Amino acid sequence: MPKVHAVADALVINDENDRILELWFRARASVEFCEKHSPSDFLFVANIAGQEDRKTLAGALNYAERAPEQIDVCFLCRKVTLSLPLLELLCNTSHTVQLYARPPQEEALDGAAPTTAKQGKAGGKKDRAKREEDFFVIENADQLFSLSFDLIELLTLSSTRRSVPVPPDAMLQDCFFEVRCGTPFLPPAKLDRYRPLKIEVRSVHDLPRSEISQDPLFLTVRFGDTEIRSPELYLEANGKVGFCRVMFLGTRTPLDVYQDVFFRRLEVSVFKGARICLGKGTVLLRAAVTDRQREFSELVYLLPSRTTVFREDNCLSKGTMVSLRVDFFTPLPCPTHVLSNGLPAHGHFLTRGIIRMPYAAKWVPIVLEAFIATLLQLKRAYKGSNVYQYEVPAPVPEAVPVKEKKKESGKSPRTQLISPPRPPSPTAFDAPFKIVTPPGISGFEVMDDNLRIICVEGLAVEVHQIIERLSSVAGRNSQLELLMNAELFVPARAYNFFPPFVTLPKTMNADALKLGIGKGTDSAGGAASTAVHGGFDSGGEFMGDAVDVSYVPSCVSSKEPNESTGEPFDSAGAEAGGTGGRIHRIRIGETIESLASKQRYLLRRMLSDACVSCYTKLHALCECSSLRTIFERDLFPTAEELIALERSFGLTLELSDVFGKQEFVSVAVEKDPAGSLKYAAADESGDSHYSTIKLNALRWNDVGKMVSFEARKIIFSKRRVPACVQQRYPGACWMLTSDTNTTVLCAFPTGAEPKETIRYLVEAQVVRCGEMLCLYALACDSLAKSCTNSHNAAYEAYLRTSRKQKMRLHSKKGEEKLANSTANRIRNGSLCSEFGGSADNDSSVDFLSFEVPAVPQSAVTVRRDLVDQSRRTVQLRKKKASGPTAADYELCWELYRQRAPTVRPKPPRGPPMRF
Repeated sequence: MPKVHAVADALVINDENDRILELWFRARASVEFCEKHSPSDFLFVANIAGQEDRKTLAGALNYAERAPEQIDVCFLCRKVTLSLPLLELLCNTSHTVQLYARPPQEEALDGAAPTTAKQGKAGGKKDRAKREEDFFVIENADQLFSLSFDLIELLTLSSTRRSVPVPPDAMLQDCFFEVRCGTPFLPPAKLDRYRPLKIEVRSVHDLPRSEISQDPLFLTVRFGDTEIRSPELYLEANGKVGFCRVMFLGTRTPLDVYQDVFFRRLEVSVFKGARICLGKGTVLLRAAVTDRQREFSELVYLLPSRTTVFREDNCLSKGTMVSLRVDFFTPLPCPTHVLSNGLPAHGHFLTRGIIRMPYAAKWVPIVLEAFIATLLQLKRAYKGSNVYQYEVPAPVPEAVPVKEKKKESGKSPRTQLISPPRPPSPTAFDAPFKIVTPPGISGFEVMDDNLRIICVEGLAVEVHQIIERLSSVAGRNSQLELLMNAELFVPARAYNFFPPFVTLPKTMNADALKLGIGKGTDSAGGAASTAVHGGFDSGGEFMGDAVDVSYVPSCVSSKEPNESTGEPFDSAGAEAGGTGGRIHRIRIGETIESLASKQRYLLRRMLSDACVSCYTKLHALCECSSLRTIFERDLFPTAEELIALERSFGLTLELSDVFGKQEFVSVAVEKDPAGSLKYAAADESGDSHYSTIKLNALRWNDVGKMVSFEARKIIFSKRRVPACVQQRYPGACWMLTSDTNTTVLCAFPTGAEPKETIRYLVEAQVVRCGEMLCLYALACDSLAKSCTNSHNAAYEAYLRTSRKQKMRLHSKKGEEKLANSTANRIRNGSLCSEFGGSADNDSSVDFLSFEVPAVPQSAVTVRRDLVDQSRRTVQLRKKKASGPTAADYELCWELYRQRAPTVRPKPPRGPPMRF
């Protein structure tokens, strides 16, 4: 027979998570109460966490016949095993306790209950208590008191006590209700694990009179991703409100908690009924992480929202405020900055800097050129370059020897003690946690007709390098304002990724969209990675059906370029904006001051909340004199707000926006030799000893050799193209190399001339034109990304699929026209020899001692393949062939005469017609 456990075994503490919860009642009874009433006439009803328990006063007094004058009884004793869900239930649920008294006319029935036969010795008192509780009818009883309470105080205390109001007819005085547990729910060791956050709304003052009615109020508290909604609340005359809840932050990492407390605000909203919002207010708890403050007592002023019904008597005019108290119980731990290998890092923490300058001035182009050059020397911050928490690698568990396993398996099942599984506890983060900040620069620039506002975020050493460079270039210029705080740590990047500028409509066909994405993102350097420029992160995936399409950033596209991929350090250096995507530049059509002063945008609700918040923050940011003030007032716009401003007032960037003047500036960037591009295939060929070519001093033995260089077209040149070259190659022009500013005469096919302000990778061959030598471009690849301003990878893929379908139709027609035109030119002899031309030479060339190694045909092919993989190639199309000449017309007429006879033959006569 199995051993029957005693009842007391259920109240034995077996684990550190076990608690014994006891409810006590204390009162001082009069002599008349003790003589007149029996203890069995009083019943305690407790509802704890949805479970109801009943017990009479007689059962609590161990079935005494008479109640003592000093009543001190425990009417509930329950064992609980603490876990995070149970703690939330015990702290955030309203528990109730009632005391009922049997009416005098029913007290005579008390003697009939024990008349039942005694059923054995065992369990006599237990059966009697059960019979008394069953015979007690609550519907007919008088309620002496009813109390609602929570167990939040038991998180750090072993008991809590409250006074209970009892009517005078009950003949009970000094009544108290007490909840006990031997050990607090969360002792100091467990406070660091669960991290409770207590939010208490004490009162609501100066509520508008029109909203004070019999309707209940609802309070909503939002912090981070958690929202707490109160039950129905009724204001007292003094405005007091009893609403208190606890949030547990221990389920998240210390860095996540640090970021939420640093950036996000605690929002309090007051609702009348279920939907009518009276006002909202926010409070910032950043001092909890910067100064390790534990308690906050704030008065939050409510402001009407856009959903608030407009009335003269509102929260703004009355100055409605909410008294709020926040308690973290224990201070949050401090972070320590380390490198990726865990070693201490000095100066490697994330911070921000602000640069303010006029839009146009004499010294602005010099400062912008230095700014771009410094940016291009630093790495670009991608989506995966955000701050992360360092985790120590977990040790490999040791294998259990085979002999020990056999010994354990040899035990009999009767002797084994199998304990029930305990709920896991959150991991503690009481000690300082380690933070790793990857290098890289990100930020934004907003410019109007009067002002430029630049924000850069990166490592403290990187931001300091930018600030020092601009300060040395500008000198002591009062119009250039540089703000930086070397001791201010920012726990997360905000501008390394921007949302899509153009969103897809919900009615777009998902099948066509998936087809475009599949074709555009399969390759390593596909179009999806080049569909976004500026501060937007490259790549993206779309998930959803044909009705709803959501944007999800791709993890693959956020990888940084390295040498193994054949991509240079600054692959997007020639991108629109001139910063390689490090800084997202926005040009707006109206000034920030005018936007902040116009009230029609607010009254007519013409703009979104994000757009209004953006230019309001930027206007206030211009008036701040320190970076700490900007953070305290929370004036940094978010990436979503910046895109909302660009959608409403954005303009296309021009040269004056990028360089400060209407002229393209080739910024010289000093790069490390290790970061330069390596051509593995060219090295494998073994042709490393080639004769060098002087671009400005071509020799006759260089004819036929090939060379590759990067250059851009000179817009205004005093040097004219020689007449012989101009006659032979109408598309010839002077180009300036990007590396050494060397002037080169390069000829292009008709219709394939390069554009201004764009750098090209030119693969040319030395040819003879009369008595001159020049370079004839065989291939010309643009180093600028050709894409739309949608900033949406999926939208770009959709556009590419539609372009491909159109190009297939035009390509067939173009091939037919090109074949016909070429045949006509060959017949007429209009296609001249490659080495023909006049001997005139009416231009002078400056000869510089610059040598460029000649590149063989195999290296040129490798170079072309690398460019196609890393960048979107811009194909230079030829213009339409010229119209037919007189010789072409004569040839056509001759062919027509040969095929078609001049005299039309008469049709044969039929039989004569008779009438």
